[in-house]
Amino acid sequence: MAETLRARAKVRISTVKKYEAALRSLLAFSHDNLTFAEITPAFLQNYQNWFIDKGGSLTTVGINCRHLRAVYRLAIRNRVVNPEAYPFGVRGYVIPTGGQQVKAFLSVADKDRFVNYKPKSEAVAFGYDFAVFSYYANGINFADIASLKWVDVRPDHLAIRRQKTAGRSDKVILIYMHDRMREVISRRGKPGAGYVFPVLRDDMTDSQRFYAIGRFVRRANKALKQIEQELALPVRLRTYTLRHTFSRVMRFNGASAYDVKEALGHESLKTTENYLNTLEIEGKKRISEGL
Repeated sequence: MAETLRARAKVRISTVKKYEAALRSLLAFSHDNLTFAEITPAFLQNYQNWFIDKGGSLTTVGINCRHLRAVYRLAIRNRVVNPEAYPFGVRGYVIPTGGQQVKAFLSVADKDRFVNYKPKSEAVAFGYDFAVFSYYANGINFADIASLKWVDVRPDHLAIRRQKTAGRSDKVILIYMHDRMREVISRRGKPGAGYVFPVLRDDMTDSQRFYAIGRFVRRANKALKQIEQELALPVRLRTYTLRHTFSRVMRFNGASAYDVKEALGHESLKTTENYLNTLEIEGKKRISEGL
């Protein structure tokens, strides 16, 4: 079973890491030689109880079990296991969905304080520049920033394909080139290279790309944590906070869910609606706490 789980997502290194995390968790609950025959509804329910008892979340249980379910279905298609032994579904183990995770975002006032902030050191300026770039570039994530190439940069806009949907969608997202984005490209860009910013190289393996982007995000988050403390912000300021803030500001300014979907590059409107719902929950929470 472990070999099948490891082979399930060998193309994308980030997906591999998620499947490996699910495998480690399942093996920690059971044993190293876990087989498909042992995975019954009772096994999965006991795994869920064990994971929660040690302080884990239902959301993580759901993620791990969805990975396992995908592997189990692959094993059925390959005739490794009997379809009648399938342990998931209404007559078996129902994978928990967990609660909606509330997404942190800056209020309009705090966003203005952030975009007008003046870094006091190069270490902080590094993370700040890319966070500002993310915000004005439709909230694109840092993997997309790292993967930005000079051929994607046009006189008045960017034309990008999201890394998260690479291989599933060829959709190009057009992003207006704000002056603040031009400033970051001028300050941080590396002319003559394939990539705009010196995070990735063409000769990197998928694994090297994965770890380079991870280092890039951690370096930025370290700077953003310091800015959060200096500005005494009421929310965690991290790379993803700027994406949520962009979405919230766009919605606040009257954009439809479809407009937000197109700006964020989501594959489906349902994803965007769920995304916006969590932002609304946080907004209502703040209003309630301020009563």
